[in-house]
Amino acid sequence: MMMSEFAHLFQPIQVGSLTLRNRMITTSMSPGHGYTTDDNKPTQVFLNYLEERAKGGYALICQSVAFYPRQSRHPLPNAYAPEHLPHLRAMAEAVHKHGGLLVGQALALHDWRRNLNEPEGHFGPSDIQILKGVGPFQTMTKEDIKTYATQVANCGKILQAAGWDGIELLAGVGGVLSRFLSKATNNRTDEYGGSVENRCRFAMEVVQAVKEACGQEFPVLIRWTPVDYVKNGNEIEDAKQIVPYLEKAGVAWHNLAVGWHESSVPLTTKEIPDGHWSWISAEIKKVATIPVVTGYRQTDPAVMEKILAEGKADLIGGVRYCIADPEFPNKVREGRQEDIQMCITCCRCLDEMAAGHGLEYCSVNPRLGPELLTPVEPVGQPKRVMVVGSGPGGLAAALTAAKRGHQVTLYERGPRVGGCLVMSAIFSPTYERLTHYYKAQLSKTPNIQVKLNTQVTPELVRSEKPEAVIIAVGGHPVDLKAPGVERGNMVRSHDFLEMLNGKPPQKPGLINKVMWNGGAVFLRLFYSPKLVRSLMGMPWPFGKRVAIIGGGLPGCELGQELLAHRRKMVILEERKKIGYDVGASDRFHVVSKFKKSPDVQMEPSTKVLAITGEGVRFRREDATEEVYPADTVAVTLGFEKNLELADQLQGKVPILKVIGDCEDPKRMADATKKGYRAAMEL
Repeated sequence: MMMSEFAHLFQPIQVGSLTLRNRMITTSMSPGHGYTTDDNKPTQVFLNYLEERAKGGYALICQSVAFYPRQSRHPLPNAYAPEHLPHLRAMAEAVHKHGGLLVGQALALHDWRRNLNEPEGHFGPSDIQILKGVGPFQTMTKEDIKTYATQVANCGKILQAAGWDGIELLAGVGGVLSRFLSKATNNRTDEYGGSVENRCRFAMEVVQAVKEACGQEFPVLIRWTPVDYVKNGNEIEDAKQIVPYLEKAGVAWHNLAVGWHESSVPLTTKEIPDGHWSWISAEIKKVATIPVVTGYRQTDPAVMEKILAEGKADLIGGVRYCIADPEFPNKVREGRQEDIQMCITCCRCLDEMAAGHGLEYCSVNPRLGPELLTPVEPVGQPKRVMVVGSGPGGLAAALTAAKRGHQVTLYERGPRVGGCLVMSAIFSPTYERLTHYYKAQLSKTPNIQVKLNTQVTPELVRSEKPEAVIIAVGGHPVDLKAPGVERGNMVRSHDFLEMLNGKPPQKPGLINKVMWNGGAVFLRLFYSPKLVRSLMGMPWPFGKRVAIIGGGLPGCELGQELLAHRRKMVILEERKKIGYDVGASDRFHVVSKFKKSPDVQMEPSTKVLAITGEGVRFRREDATEEVYPADTVAVTLGFEKNLELADQLQGKVPILKVIGDCEDPKRMADATKKGYRAAMEL
């Protein structure tokens, strides 16, 4: 798309007394440790993070703030006393200097604190608990309700005095105000329960308290959940009845957050298509008279523009698209879509923050956390750099080194760049965005030379005489050690990567030889992740019944794809949990899908004893044994270190760095970060 085709995204809009320069905003978040000090002040990392995104063109940034003295492990900038004004002013200045707007969300999820004499606890309209582990909840008294409103109003005054542009109430995702709005948790019989008006009363009173404290012109925004996706929770028709009461109270927009943290349906994961939840904002717009923000799974500018053009929302909200690329709006405005580091929805950022860690890892953007303190600037003395391996780590290293002025040669032993991405994109279509991005950047970077189909050896390194070598060749696949592994129905995860690289594995049997070799030739010419996904419906190499040995991330991804092609399977894992290394955002939904399917048998805490003509024989923790009658046995045991080339080059080159799975097998974001750091250290 050309710039003119994004006319809706770049049309200004009025939100209360605020004029937003475009329709792209960041929804509230708290990046956590490293961004906020132990005494709840923003660090320079946080200020740089905000400034980068305001400079990158986002119209409004919403950041979570503490409106009472918190005890939670996840730190927030304090915003409830005059002594907090200096650091709050610094945050506002970082955003305002680039024409952005800054709004503070008074954050209270399930937790809240009445006063300094009592500990923080979970509060709501009742003691109803939706999910074990989230709670128990204390029923708020009328005095509590008044105290809560007073605290938020005071926060509004502090933010206003610090030069912030508004305050947002959190009445979504199962937080305190959200539980009052919902039929699922509000069983009160007083004026705060029962009818829609009564369930809205608490939120309305908080809005009014802020208005009284800050004046009618100070914008009070609200983020609320229209559809709860919990048992007995609000549905879209309930939400439509809530809209008029919130508007009557004086809110300036409806910022919609779908579902609660206790919801059992996937909301933000990669299996949800971009723009999916705009059906909800479209329904709210039918009754709303103020701007409506759609959020969750908004990462593609073309989809964003379509939503706005079709009148399904007035603004696009999100966190991950601005984490992935701080310059997203500017790149769209300038017609540089190929330069956007589009979020691949791996959820690593969400998992890290939910676990109480700081925002440091993203599969596409390594410049988070400590990296925000150091700009990417040209070096005084450029080096000749050899990068071995073109997976995420090698690509991040190559591009970063080139940006700093080094002369880079990137070596890939296969016929295409991408490394593990070549295969990962088969199971996770969003990952193909990253390969497109890297290919575009390589083509636009003159000081990177790419050499495909080249195996790097110590002899090649000696002849090229690089001043620095970065090794990112990936890990060795962990093999199964059991009788029968030589059988022709054995398929290893690495077999596919080798076939895609034009080096088919040698398997016993004429059919195997023909198919593996023919597949290698065919995919060398016509490979695309979509094509390979469609071919997985064929009866080769996976038969009707598959035994997947290894229940980690690779095994779960294969299992999901095979399930889509109606295979029956068993997933065998020695650890106690299937999906033990799958990110927290995905694991529940992945395992639930397996549990609900009659075609999947999950066997954690098991040991494979042998591969036989009958199938796979395995032993459970209770010593019982079983044979699963598999036509195909797929080994997906992950990777282990691969230091062969690194060991051969030790002491032979001036600078040697080893990154990614070959040094320490982890997730994609870890390799990307290490590649970036290695290049910055040259």
